[in-house]
Amino acid sequence: SLTIFHGLKKKTRMELADTFRTPTTWDDYCTDVSEDNCKFNNSVAERAPTNEEEKKSYFFDPGYIGHFRMTDQNDCTKNNTTCTGTIISPQCRYDKGPSQLLANDIYLKPQGDQMFNNGYTIPSATQIWRAANATGSNVFAFGYE
Repeated sequence: SLTIFHGLKKKTRMELADTFRTPTTWDDYCTDVSEDNCKFNNSVAERAPTNEEEKKSYFFDPGYIGHFRMTDQNDCTKNNTTCTGTIISPQCRYDKGPSQLLANDIYLKPQGDQMFNNGYTIPSATQIWRAANATGSNVFAFGYE
């Protein structure tokens, strides 16, 4: 029921926020999620990232399979009227997709690091897809060429 507009529109904020969690970079995983800051090999990260490329990675083989987590944006307990799920939206200066979703009561928003729309670069989006595949996580993304 999530593959079409009407199926998404029937989902509550909480359902979308929980289903489409935020992808986490390797550095953020080790800093914010891992109990030992990735000092020891675990099921998500074999070690801490060692350079800038690894730190910014959403998936890195070998070393980091990716992680999807609840953030303040996804936390419907703290933010029950503003919480949203995360959408993987392309970096674009004029991308109106996420605002059109919210205008239609589909509570998904990008959380990438791109300046104009919080979108994701194509390499980041590719890594997120690989991480979702490796972890069995749900991802919602705009298709683009």
